[in-house]
Amino acid sequence: MGVVVCVNIIISVFIYYVFCSGNVAYRKTASQVSYAWGDKFPADRAVDGNVDQWRSHEHCALPDRGQGKNAWWQVDLGGIFDILRVEIYSGNNKCKPRYFGWQCQFECQCRVGETCNDVTGKCPSDCPNKLWGVGCLLSSDNYYNDPRGINYMGKLAHATHHESGARTHVPCIPWIEQMNHNTFPDGGRTEAANYCRNPDNYTSTWCYYNSKLNWAYCKLDNIYCVTGRFDVNCKKECHCSGATEDCQKKNGGCQTECAPHFRGSICQGA
Repeated sequence: MGVVVCVNIIISVFIYYVFCSGNVAYRKTASQVSYAWGDKFPADRAVDGNVDQWRSHEHCALPDRGQGKNAWWQVDLGGIFDILRVEIYSGNNKCKPRYFGWQCQFECQCRVGETCNDVTGKCPSDCPNKLWGVGCLLSSDNYYNDPRGINYMGKLAHATHHESGARTHVPCIPWIEQMNHNTFPDGGRTEAANYCRNPDNYTSTWCYYNSKLNWAYCKLDNIYCVTGRFDVNCKKECHCSGATEDCQKKNGGCQTECAPHFRGSICQGA
């Protein structure tokens, strides 16, 4: 027998048989109209016995909300039962404002009065001050797992010029004034503005500081990511099973094993 529950919310479902206290829906075959966000929220998540309601933990089912009132989810109980009660745990809970990511562990640094997307960390407008990257968590004074700064998109706009044994900071001029560079992680010369970049794969980021095409390197440090993130520009999340375990900063590997519902050498696949 199938029990059909029409939903357009994230759900976990418990169905109790009238003659016992067991959940007869536990790990039974479930299906839904379609998946939201690829396959991160399949139908069987609703009957896996986990009532964690936080969307970012990915323990619930989520039919495609684009279906509107036509969205559906169902479970085949494998038999006929007199149902005592049906418990549906809504997964509408999101991260609290200004937090995002798996287990809502990252606090974004958007502009005052703004909050970020609770899944991606994207802020409504540009990052404030000298911040950049996912959730505006990165400092413009650093590269992150990127020794040459090839992918650096921070806002440092001065180089270190050496002359007569002295070091001085010289302001960078806009890349748009120079027509011989086209490869920028931002997308182009206009987006790169007058910030330090490395379009020619030099040993570090650099910039021109006058119209005579004099240039100098920018002084930045290559560091590891904040706890819970890894890869170039900290663009990926760690998904280790240990409650306090952080992954390897270069490749995301875990010392123990992947958290539930993640797999692969870097615990990313769901």
